[in-house]
Amino acid sequence: MSRQIQKSGGQSLQDIMNMMAQRVDGLQTASPLSALTARGILSEAEAYAHFDPLLAQLLKHYRDAQSRYEELLRKNGSGDAMVDVAADMAASSDSAMETRLIELRTNNTMRRMAEARIRESIEMMNASTRYNEKLRNHALRRSGDIARQRMEEAREGIMWVWFLMMLLQDTLRETQRRLSAAQHFSRVSSHDDERRIVAA
Repeated sequence: MSRQIQKSGGQSLQDIMNMMAQRVDGLQTASPLSALTARGILSEAEAYAHFDPLLAQLLKHYRDAQSRYEELLRKNGSGDAMVDVAADMAASSDSAMETRLIELRTNNTMRRMAEARIRESIEMMNASTRYNEKLRNHALRRSGDIARQRMEEAREGIMWVWFLMMLLQDTLRETQRRLSAAQHFSRVSSHDDERRIVAA
């Protein structure tokens, strides 16, 4: 099941994809599907299948067979008879797809169309990456603005509390001063009253 895509004169599509993205680890085969990545770059098989209905059908069969094999492998483990049959079916589908790819690689028109399709997917991926980066930077700036705004509001809140405390202290001091004056006046008045009573 393990085969590498061969060059067909000059730099192959596989070489292009290898430069743009790393292969997905853990795949059971090195079929053209191995070039699929989570970054949105088309594999060689997908690029050709866009223009060739037969390869598109073979690609679908391979995916179904590989998915079935992986599902059975997870459930039953290696060495199970059903897993072995599913592995053979996936290998057969892979072989049929690889044979059709070899035929298509010899067609210069198809090869140029597939290369253009891959470059288009790379450009779209790069554009999407740039857009997502702009969104991320905008979100970071927005978060920074919000944080600064909240810090400013907190500082204003602290200043307002400090102002109220100072105002309260001034009010308390004035109240205490007035109470002291009233108490002093009351004591003086009482003393004068006592002296008048004694004199009388």
